[in-house]
Amino acid sequence: MCPVRNVTYVSGRSGIGLQATKANEKGLQAMGIEVGGLFGLILLAAVIWALINIVQSRASTLAKVVWILVVLVFPFLGVIVWLIAGPRTGRA
Repeated sequence: MCPVRNVTYVSGRSGIGLQATKANEKGLQAMGIEVGGLFGLILLAAVIWALINIVQSRASTLAKVVWILVVLVFPFLGVIVWLIAGPRTGRA
């Protein structure tokens, strides 16, 4: 062990490097999962909302299919592009 806490020296093919201990890795993973989970939930809600609005729009069937594919294949970017340039709902 090196004198630095929660870090161990590891020698491998590329030479000697530093590796975090398991406790430190678990702490970082838990934070990433929590933030990623919240972002994923918000993104899922945005995609569902966009899909509902695309289906309810007055756009042609071909345009609806294209927008649905864009939103499903590129969820984050697709929702943003749809918000800016997508078809509007048919409700008055």
